[in-house]
Amino acid sequence: MLEGALFVGSIVYVLWVLPRYSTKFGATSDATLALLPAVVVLLLIPFLCEAEKGFQWAVTVLPVMFRAMDIAFCRVPDPTMLSSGVLNKLLFLFLPDTSLPINAEEKSKNRRHGIVTLLFDVPVNFSFIIGLLTIHHFFPTLEETTWMSRIWWSTFVVCMVPAMYSLLLAIMRITTGYRIQTPFNYPLCSRTPKEFWTRKWNLVFRSFAHRHIFTPVRRQLGGKQAGLGGVLCGIALTFFLNGLMHEYVMLVQLRRSFIDQGLGDFFVFLILQFCAVAMEIVILGDHATDSAAASPLQKKRKVPPILGTALTLLWLFLSSYRAIGVLSAVLKKPYSEAIPWAFPALPEKLTVLPSVPAEAIEVTQL
Repeated sequence: MLEGALFVGSIVYVLWVLPRYSTKFGATSDATLALLPAVVVLLLIPFLCEAEKGFQWAVTVLPVMFRAMDIAFCRVPDPTMLSSGVLNKLLFLFLPDTSLPINAEEKSKNRRHGIVTLLFDVPVNFSFIIGLLTIHHFFPTLEETTWMSRIWWSTFVVCMVPAMYSLLLAIMRITTGYRIQTPFNYPLCSRTPKEFWTRKWNLVFRSFAHRHIFTPVRRQLGGKQAGLGGVLCGIALTFFLNGLMHEYVMLVQLRRSFIDQGLGDFFVFLILQFCAVAMEIVILGDHATDSAAASPLQKKRKVPPILGTALTLLWLFLSSYRAIGVLSAVLKKPYSEAIPWAFPALPEKLTVLPSVPAEAIEVTQL
């Protein structure tokens, strides 16, 4: 009850109080002080509820906190969303970078895009999920093998999250006609780690991080004149804060058990991703915003698509081996309750008593 009241109060503060004063902030410190109450309350809310609901609350309050930062620092992609009705304000909070259509023609185009997504992208995404659930139904013993279980869970997460988002966004595009950014773009087809993190996976957070982390850091280091060093510093801080965010989400769900068993696993995973992206940028020269700026040697260093996809997926699995173990512990119970046919209970192993020689029985009787 308390967490719900605090959450409603935070929404009111973010949507109605913060925008009124954000344009009057004279310095970054003023915006930070105005933002601080909302951030503290939002991060505290998941710890006030039961541990089982911590994950749901965490993934609910984090988007609100990100939008509060957009408002406080005047980096809202489409400010007209805040000046319109209550429904548009709420859509601005909880949907990926949303903007109002310019005219009726664009609104109709967005709705057609939503219909196409619903007819083609959604069935393709859910077909992978149904296939994975069917495999788990017929082969439930794969949970007994650690590496097979983690391969299944990692593939399931990479397929499930884009599928749910594609269904939600298709419905919202059809009903509203708004422009809504697609957060996932077939991540299993990524050819390199950099493509996975910048063009395929969670593009909403990527846009947010580019506005609030990468660009300010690079600007402080000299902008484009900072060169490769400025790019790597911005990317490093992005992955560092992303790792802390994932640790926070797991902590509010697992509490003490996470501290004892899985603390630091997600942070290490994302630091490893930074190392892979940094190596790719240095070797392939992909830090250049203009392809003409890359040297002829860098242009020739291209990995074949099939080989690149295979190596990228292998790297993601190996680097996330421990983190997926923690994540599967969080997801296994709710999914087994929601889809019981796909998660049948394993039969209990019978304890086989060792055979006793006949001579020993005779001695015992004597």
